Amino acid sequence: MDRRTLLALAASFPALVAAPAAACSVALKSPRASGLENQQVRKLFEAWWDRDAVKFRAAFTQPLMADGTLMDPKLASGLRSANPIPPETLAIFPRFFTDERKTRRLTLIVNTGAGVLVACSENDLSTDIQPDCSGMPKLHLFLVAMSGLNPRSITHLASADTVEVDKFSIWTEGSA
Repeated sequence: MDRRTLLALAASFPALVAAPAAACSVALKSPRASGLENQQVRKLFEAWWDRDAVKFRAAFTQPLMADGTLMDPKLASGLRSANPIPPETLAIFPRFFTDERKTRRLTLIVNTGAGVLVACSENDLSTDIQPDCSGMPKLHLFLVAMSGLNPRSITHLASADTVEVDKFSIWTEGSA
């Protein structure tokens, strides 16, 4: 082997060694992509809290392109017919956030490969916990499945009454 070949191999060695590992690594979303997804999720929840059914539905039916612009209506229609919105996605709207006297806010947004986990608190304007435990704030956890910048479905995962409105626990094997 001549010197030139040896130098070329030495220079490309890190790339060659990394190639098998790259095939198994999970590509993380860029901060820009996660931020744009989070923006869409925030708009979805704001429409829900405002009880604006038209705006809530539009988040699922008026898709955006990767650059954030509105998708051509013909293309959007073709995509909707090929991949319709699950009926339970829109059926969730009347089940939550119906009491307009409560305050709501997002407490946690976590982007994952499966979708965006959204935790939000809902409580009375003035927290007044009664002896029977009524009046306690509620925490809700939802999973919003995304297709690019577009919500595809929303699933309710859990709700809990708690006095600690911002506390979510993360469990790992054998510990909390």
